[in-house]
Amino acid sequence: MARYRSDGVFEIVGRVDEQIKIRGFRIEPGEIETIIRTYPDVRECVVSAVDEAAWEDQTSHRKRLVAFVVADDQSATEPALFSQRLREFLMGKLPDYMLPQQILALDRLPRTPNGKIDRQALVARVRAATALDSAMPALSEAEPQGMASTDAERILLDVWKKALRVDTIGVDDNFFDLGGNSILSINIVLDAKRAGLQIDLRQIYQYQTIAELARAVQLRSKTGQASSHVPASSEQKSRILVTIESLRAYGHDALMRAGLTAEGAAIVTEVQLEASMRGQPTHDMVSIPRYAVRIASGKLNARPQIRIGRETTNTVQIDGDNGPGQWVSTVAMEAAIRKAREQGVGIVSVRRSNHFGAAGHYVWQATKNGLIGVCTTNGPLILAPTGGITPTFGNNPLGVGIPAGRHFPILLDIAMSVAPRGKIGLAVAEGKPLPPGWILDRFGCPSTDLADLAAGLGMPIGGHKGYGLALVLEVLAGVLSGAGFSADHSRDKLHGSSRAPDYGHFFIAIDPERFMPASEFAARVDRLIQQTKNGEHAANVDEILIPGEMELRARDQSLKEGVRLRPSTYRTLVTYGRQVGLGAELEVVSRIKVPTG
Repeated sequence: MARYRSDGVFEIVGRVDEQIKIRGFRIEPGEIETIIRTYPDVRECVVSAVDEAAWEDQTSHRKRLVAFVVADDQSATEPALFSQRLREFLMGKLPDYMLPQQILALDRLPRTPNGKIDRQALVARVRAATALDSAMPALSEAEPQGMASTDAERILLDVWKKALRVDTIGVDDNFFDLGGNSILSINIVLDAKRAGLQIDLRQIYQYQTIAELARAVQLRSKTGQASSHVPASSEQKSRILVTIESLRAYGHDALMRAGLTAEGAAIVTEVQLEASMRGQPTHDMVSIPRYAVRIASGKLNARPQIRIGRETTNTVQIDGDNGPGQWVSTVAMEAAIRKAREQGVGIVSVRRSNHFGAAGHYVWQATKNGLIGVCTTNGPLILAPTGGITPTFGNNPLGVGIPAGRHFPILLDIAMSVAPRGKIGLAVAEGKPLPPGWILDRFGCPSTDLADLAAGLGMPIGGHKGYGLALVLEVLAGVLSGAGFSADHSRDKLHGSSRAPDYGHFFIAIDPERFMPASEFAARVDRLIQQTKNGEHAANVDEILIPGEMELRARDQSLKEGVRLRPSTYRTLVTYGRQVGLGAELEVVSRIKVPTG
């Protein structure tokens, strides 16, 4: 909204809509209000951005997202319990940046004489609630349950005060009701680690008070599942050897118990297990519990009808019916291999699928059949175009597999971002600092600050060249397949819609025998590999490795000795298995130290 002044200048007055901007994200409060109203006990609500000056006696340009909610029967609902249950409900419905940082349960929404919501009165309610919250801990300090009584509680108390900028906190106060959010939770993890207390992001969401979080940390320390006082590098120095068959049985049990068919469970498990066997740090067995939860909740179709929509001599178009991406993609690459055997080249596009895990697995399918394989996919947006800061592309991985003779096949598996969010999360979990260039801040500048993660973007490989490649792969995976692409996969649309994600995949299989005898092709690839490896080595380098060689060596070692799991992966699998009562248990061969030399 603007006005035209007599001097010929347009003066910007404000927005006509109610869109707000918090931490670089544009948010429509009405979308959040719509989700809140689906909660059974809510009668009416208003979501607003409130200046932090409402909490503090100082000028602040930052805003917090606050939900003002009236319950159906306020007299029968304890406000704190109601707010906590509503928050837990919203965590499953909204992305982190759209979660209200504070939920205030009111008897009624204040209104002006003409019946509109009185926004100024709502801000006054925030100040009043904050003043009451500040007074309550002071009263509870006289009571034993309100005071920090253990070292863990004392550390967390100091860390929370610093992150939340609140002078007085009780051990039973809720982190999110005090203004906590996903950004501040990262600071909690890092500051607690510096103070000698090991916690992870998931625990903050599971245990939202100091008392609960401290008890959880201490319990895990006593049971030996995790240590609350460990060096940041301990995760890097040890591995747990687990038998392949016990991991396979675990995956089958977890996925079938969640509702997936036996065929689907076998395929998904095999894709994830192969990643673990190759020593791949993401998309491995640690994702099995997450897939099981998504299947059990209905977010993934447990019994998809994976079908061919269109077929020509060389091409196949497949509808994945919202099935697990690993299952759909295995079927798709098998179709590409079949076409390549028949016609020399097979091209398959996929729509209505989900995340397919590691791209390297599917091109390896092709190389095992003596074929050249290529694949890509799209997904949630984490990359911006060169010169922009709006998330426009997914990670858009590129997989290429080339069979060889006496050497390992060439397996190239690269992502268009230097480090996708999964790799960043792994670094955080293992206590490793982020190298420069993994993420950008909301202004598009390189950053190593975890506080920029939620508002930041992955950095494309090779700058504008990587952006160009991401655009090309988006055309193949999204546009050509008929799947969703670009803005269709924004977090707003993925979380704000009941429709399943519509990810697209693209696969090519090429038969080298259409160009020359297979033995000749393999010999020529071997010669190329040998020439490459015979080149002069850089300083402190003993061997030149071919893409995929290190992973396939790790796979051979896994077949002989067992699969090397990170302690955090092992703990995740064991914890989930106990929670849902899985019959399959992981069989540990031994615990080993990883050489650091």
